Amino acid sequence: MRRLELSEAADADIANILDYGCGRFGERVGVDYVTGLNDAVGMLCAGPTIAPMLPLKRRRDVYGWLYRSHRIVFTYDADRLFVIRVLHARMDFSRLDLV
Repeated sequence: MRRLELSEAADADIANILDYGCGRFGERVGVDYVTGLNDAVGMLCAGPTIAPMLPLKRRRDVYGWLYRSHRIVFTYDADRLFVIRVLHARMDFSRLDLV
């Protein structure tokens, strides 16, 4: 299986999701949500080809997978899956610099 790597921004995104979820919905709900998010990332490590390529002008190797209210934005090769960001699904990712 591919090794998983998270960008600093993705790591911060997940921490922010946890903080927000715990504060807004309670600790159990926040932790459960992030646990499910982590499970989705693990599933992508095993089979990233299930995710569609994102329609970006500058890059053609970036993929996205929706987990509930968030989009896992990543790239991959035979050895690793690199999570670039974890963004709210309503966010316009096409305007972000995902290099």
